[in-house]
Amino acid sequence: MEKYRNFINDYRDTFNNAPLVSINDNMAKSVFDKYSANGFIIVSPCESCEDDELNIERIREMISLLKLLKYAYMPVYGLMENSKGAYMYEKSFVIFNCIHHFNKNDEVGDLHKLFEFGVELAEKYNQTTFMFQEPDGKPKIFKKDGTLESECDGVEFNDFTKKYWNDLHHNTMKCKDDEYAFMGCYVNPRPQSLSERMSRDAHGEVFI
Repeated sequence: MEKYRNFINDYRDTFNNAPLVSINDNMAKSVFDKYSANGFIIVSPCESCEDDELNIERIREMISLLKLLKYAYMPVYGLMENSKGAYMYEKSFVIFNCIHHFNKNDEVGDLHKLFEFGVELAEKYNQTTFMFQEPDGKPKIFKKDGTLESECDGVEFNDFTKKYWNDLHHNTMKCKDDEYAFMGCYVNPRPQSLSERMSRDAHGEVFI
């Protein structure tokens, strides 16, 4: 597997073989900043790094749920690497406080409902924690019962999500001895065709 190959075709049939894009890419950062202005949560449906089929099934399930509830979202991938050069991606979703309407203007959602949705998803997918960002506050890590675990420092996405990725990695790697370090966050590449663009947009995905 190429280190930066995208994961779009794990859950949607496309001809898109473009590499993943760093969240620090100017266009990716601009899109993220635009949609995150009203708050967001980050949560993963993936429980075990050992079972790719289960994780893909859960990712597809979450996408269907987000489409049903009309939340705008962005799949994000935390690159983890160990001292031997082995790597893996922790897969999560940034779910924005934004109600997405296909071919119409989006609207700001209910921040409290978004937080409760984060609690629901963390419980549903057996995650120990999820991240919640209010518009004007510090990003916070919450346990799946809704209680606060910690606040995050840093002003850039890679900085303030580092603790989230490390917590998620610990949760999915309980059987592993290798220590992995967080190396950065990546997002899906832009659509390569009009049909792909329309399909991803219809499902509520935010992309560059």
